[in-house]
Amino acid sequence: MGIYQSIYVALLIVAWYVFSIFAGIYNKDYLNIHPLPLWFTCAQALVGSVFGFVALKSLGLYQVPSKSVEWKLLGVSSIVHCIGTILTNISTLQAQVSFTHTVKSADPLFTVILSFYYLGQKFSKTTIASIVVIVLGIALACTTEFSFTWGGFLTAMASNAVFSTRTIFSKKLLVETKMDNQNVFLYISFGTLLFLLPFLLLEIFLYPDEHYRAFIEDPQFWLLFKAGMSHYLYNVTSYLLLKHLTSVTHSVTQGFKRLFICLLYTSPSPRDRQKSRMP
Repeated sequence: MGIYQSIYVALLIVAWYVFSIFAGIYNKDYLNIHPLPLWFTCAQALVGSVFGFVALKSLGLYQVPSKSVEWKLLGVSSIVHCIGTILTNISTLQAQVSFTHTVKSADPLFTVILSFYYLGQKFSKTTIASIVVIVLGIALACTTEFSFTWGGFLTAMASNAVFSTRTIFSKKLLVETKMDNQNVFLYISFGTLLFLLPFLLLEIFLYPDEHYRAFIEDPQFWLLFKAGMSHYLYNVTSYLLLKHLTSVTHSVTQGFKRLFICLLYTSPSPRDRQKSRMP
C-alpha cells in the first residue's frame, strides 16, 4: 500500500468513526422517543436508498447487476444486513451504548471463525492469539458502569455473527464481481427495505397506536433523517474501507472504533439511569 493510499485509508477510517458516533447518538435519541426498531430500520434503509440512488445516478456511477451470482450475493448480504441492523437497534433500545459496544467488540473473533467456515481461510495461532488479546483489551476498555440486560446482550451478540457474515459475503462480492462499494450498499439498502416492508405492515396492524404517534403525533422527521443519513454514510465508508482491507483487519479496525465510541459514553445518561431502575 503506497503513501497516498495509506493516507486515503486513514481518512476513511476517521470518517467512519465520526459517522458512526453521530449514528449512535441519533439512533439512541430516536429509539428513546419511539421504541420501534422495525420501523426505524425501515426508515434507515429508505433514507439510504433514496439518497444513494440520487447521488450515484447524478454522478453517473449507478450500476445494475448483470450476473446471477451478483444478485445472489446481494440478496444474502441484504438479508443479513437487515437482521443485523434490527438486532443492533433492539440492543441499542434495551441497553446502554457502552454495554452494546462492549459485547460487539467480539466481532473480530466471529469474523475469524466464519471466514474459516465460509471461505476455508486458515489463520496462524499467533494471529488468533493477537486478535483475542485485542478483543479482550477493547472489551475491558469499553466496560464502564452499566447494568446487564439479557435482551441487550443476546441481540448484540447475535448481531456480531450476522454482521461478520455480511462482511464476508460483501468482501466476496467486491472481489468476484465488478460491482463497486457504493452500489453494493445501495442494493443492500434496497433489499433491506423490500425484505422488511411486509413485517412492518404486520407490526403497524398489531400496534397501531404506537405507529400513529411515530407517524402523526410526534414524527421527529428531522431526527429520523439525520439518523438515516449518518447510518448510510457510516456504512458506505465501511464498504469503501472493505475494498482495501481484509475481512479480519476490517473487523479489528471496527473494534477500535467501538473503543473510541465507548470513551464518549463513560457514564450512563440520565434517561438510561431511569430506565435501568425500571423493573
